[in-house]
Amino acid sequence: GADGTICVGSDDYYVYALNPADGSVRWKYYAGIYVDSSPAIGADGTIYIGTDEGSVYALNPADGSVKWKYLTGGWLMSSPAIGADGTIYIGSFDYSVYAIH
Repeated sequence: GADGTICVGSDDYYVYALNPADGSVRWKYYAGIYVDSSPAIGADGTIYIGTDEGSVYALNPADGSVKWKYLTGGWLMSSPAIGADGTIYIGSFDYSVYAIH
């Protein structure tokens, strides 16, 4: 993140935000399923990540609360990418690429 926070997904069903200085957990969000994709961070700091249930989450960088969730038709093991206009792109196991704006 802009302040150096490190965000990662995990197979223990959580998304973690870690302090860069010492690796301590700043916050964690329980997604309820594997989080195999790496996060992407938007211009406003929003954290976008996909899960194995097929959901794209937009998380608040301050506390990990959910801003919104979008359900695709398949697992999301790829990492989201963010276009210049803020559109989130992510590939799904349903043989589709989603563009979410």
